[in-house]
Amino acid sequence: MRVSVTAQRPGTATGKIFTGPYTISSPMIGQTGALISDNSGEPVWFRPLPSTSLQNADFKVQTYHHPRNGTSEPVLTWWQGSIAIPPAYTNLPGGAPEPGGCYYIYDSHYHLVRTVFARHGFHPDEHEFILTRRGTALFIATKPVPMDLSPYGGPDTAPSWTARFRRSTSPRGNSSSRGTFSITSIRPNPRCPPPMRRHPAECGTPTT
Repeated sequence: MRVSVTAQRPGTATGKIFTGPYTISSPMIGQTGALISDNSGEPVWFRPLPSTSLQNADFKVQTYHHPRNGTSEPVLTWWQGSIAIPPAYTNLPGGAPEPGGCYYIYDSHYHLVRTVFARHGFHPDEHEFILTRRGTALFIATKPVPMDLSPYGGPDTAPSWTARFRRSTSPRGNSSSRGTFSITSIRPNPRCPPPMRRHPAECGTPTT
């Protein structure tokens, strides 16, 4: 995969560009995955995904602090999974992560270091995954819950979100996670338009 660069402005910072190509409202043309390219658009490293239904997001460089020996190293991290996007994915709120997502941590040699999942029915969110100096990780996880939206013009069993900020505390590959804050309910705005009707979802499976 190569990125077409249409403009190069004077003073553009040096370094690499990190992207996770995917599409939301139109069919995907090309390959989804995690891509590192230079300022000219030439690929430096690309990890393609086996299906365009799978996506990568929040692809970046972080510092991994080993919880056992106290050392640290630069790593690549990203989210992988599928996102509920109407009309194809409509049994969840729009933008919600589908079941089966996870976070990956890769070392500077592009080898897998850790895979991080949410637990207790929650699914890792695609927006943020932060490694800490304690050797843990902070991220958001969501769980779909039914809610009666008929007073607001919606269905009586509409899918809605409950979200938690979670901290991964296990040094093992399939990390456990612990809830630290919970948003249990949000009162809908009665002036909002009725929600879109939902249909069964297609779920992606994370790969290593």
